[in-house]
Amino acid sequence: MANIKSQTKRIETNRKAEEHNFTFKASMRTAIKKTKALLVNKDLDGAKLALNLAIKLIDKSVAHGIQKSQTASRQKSRLMSYFNLQSKNLSQ
Repeated sequence: MANIKSQTKRIETNRKAEEHNFTFKASMRTAIKKTKALLVNKDLDGAKLALNLAIKLIDKSVAHGIQKSQTASRQKSRLMSYFNLQSKNLSQ
């Protein structure tokens, strides 16, 4: 435990930020998993809505500094390619 008052405050602030970032990342991952699950279940309309939400959350995570932009781009790219592949298979 820190003896300096400002350091104890900083530790508490960091803990709160870490907790917030963790919950935000968890909701982002859940949105990605829901999108993939809907695509596996062949629900294209629901998957489109879930995909928009997932991309929105991924973009917000970059804006809030939770993850780097390149990581977000990779996640969005993989999600979109999976969506396009599944929608192409469903349309045939």
